[in-house]
Amino acid sequence: MRSVTVTGATGYVGSHFARAARSAGWRVVAASRHASAHADASVPYDLRTPAPVLHAEATPIVHLAVLTDGSDGPELEIAAARTLLEEARKRGTYVLFVSSQVARADAPTAYGRTKHSIEEVVLAAGGIVVRPGLVYGGEAGGLYATLLRAARRAVVLPAIVPAPCVQPVHVDDLAAALLRVLESPERWFGRVLHLAEPEPQPFSAWMHELAAAFGRAPRRVPVPAALVRAGAALAAAIGARSLADRARSLLAIPPMATASDLAALGLALRSSREVFARRAVRRACVREGAALLRYVLGAAPGPALVRRYARAIEALRDAQPLPLPRWGLRIPCLLRALDQPRLRAADAEWQWRVHAAAAIAEASPQGARRFLALAGRGSRARRFAAALAALPAEALARAASLALNTRRSRG
Repeated sequence: MRSVTVTGATGYVGSHFARAARSAGWRVVAASRHASAHADASVPYDLRTPAPVLHAEATPIVHLAVLTDGSDGPELEIAAARTLLEEARKRGTYVLFVSSQVARADAPTAYGRTKHSIEEVVLAAGGIVVRPGLVYGGEAGGLYATLLRAARRAVVLPAIVPAPCVQPVHVDDLAAALLRVLESPERWFGRVLHLAEPEPQPFSAWMHELAAAFGRAPRRVPVPAALVRAGAALAAAIGARSLADRARSLLAIPPMATASDLAALGLALRSSREVFARRAVRRACVREGAALLRYVLGAAPGPALVRRYARAIEALRDAQPLPLPRWGLRIPCLLRALDQPRLRAADAEWQWRVHAAAAIAEASPQGARRFLALAGRGSRARRFAAALAALPAEALARAASLALNTRRSRG
């Protein structure tokens, strides 16, 4: 069995890569401070005290570990890389270093300059360097987690002028690319591979699409780049170095020519626009499922039921959500206004969705308690209380039905 050692295996990219490698039949040795759930074995590894990565086999080393705090980080990271390369030389193997798009000798941040310094020592030792673009997707972590939190909470998004551009790469595509490099490493020794979508896109537009994928629609407000630089200087002055570095890196991202490297790897990256669009559609299907299941159950459905409904719509209805009115999504009992014999006959798709929700609900313990009245002791009192609680909802549903029918008859 092929084996690979991964430093930083519990991080954002490291955990996704370890999972992908095991799925592809690799034995994964995690070299990190904490045990990895996606590794077959673990060895202790800390960049602050970089002991050699000891294991029985001379496995290739994918170097992903990074220090995110401390002013002495650059020196420690470079020293750790040298130690790792010496260990690889002794064991007759090599290091694949995952760097960054911002790596360059004259980078405006210590992070970019450190990555470039490590690249130089790796290439001098005959190793391999991979520069990914903006990594996103999957279980959020690292910079992507920070951007995702901002996109989901923001009321407005700054649109920097002139606009800096990013080149995204999905974390699963990055993992697949690293595996392809490991499968034929002799082709890439001493080389730098650039992995990201070939076409740069404005960062503010990318953030807006990310927010839309999670149901947000923040306004974009133009912000001069000079103001962002001033904000970064202020952040650095008050000790918020990480925030300052990220702002400076964003303003100085160099474009990468990735098409030739992607072609050499035989890899076609997924488009972030398509990923976000599918995420938005799935979210709409989930909202629809939550509303319809609540309508047929008369109670809030469990998350597993909602996911089951969404998967059914994806598989059987080409992932196309029903254009339900907002009031129906917010107050599902009002959907009874749409569930009238005359309207059902005219809208077969509506009828199919309601029947699908009912069938999914009936096949669950929650549905059994609802439809078969398996409430146990005290069920009579509970049914009486439920009947009383349903009276306001019934009145609202009848009023909505009357208003809808009046509107349609006038039309």
